[in-house]
Amino acid sequence: MFGADRHDVYKALYRNMHAGMVLRDERDTVCGFALSVKRNDLLVVGPVIAENQEAALHLVQSLCLDWNGRVRTDVPSEQTSFMARLSKSGFSEKMVSAVMVLGATCLPGQRNCLFSIVDPVFG
Repeated sequence: MFGADRHDVYKALYRNMHAGMVLRDERDTVCGFALSVKRNDLLVVGPVIAENQEAALHLVQSLCLDWNGRVRTDVPSEQTSFMARLSKSGFSEKMVSAVMVLGATCLPGQRNCLFSIVDPVFG
């Protein structure tokens, strides 16, 4: 959708994917997607990329619907409102990871559409 080329990352995610979901609008245009990966009794949801918070929340809730174990999603710290909505759904903040840049004032791409990052194990 935007940002850097993540072709190899998404190939690895797809190979290890537990579930995935694509949201489309009334014109059949993609307006969001999310993937989840199962690691033993842990479901890792991410990335979650959507046009808005409601769509992102729908994606996360849908991927967790039939899961009975622990769930982790890594939410960028600037998504405070989304984190609050997740908290109301039972999620709790466990760790904050700093994002640092050198030679730039911000990261590229439409960061406001990134509601959960790819599990760092995938790069």
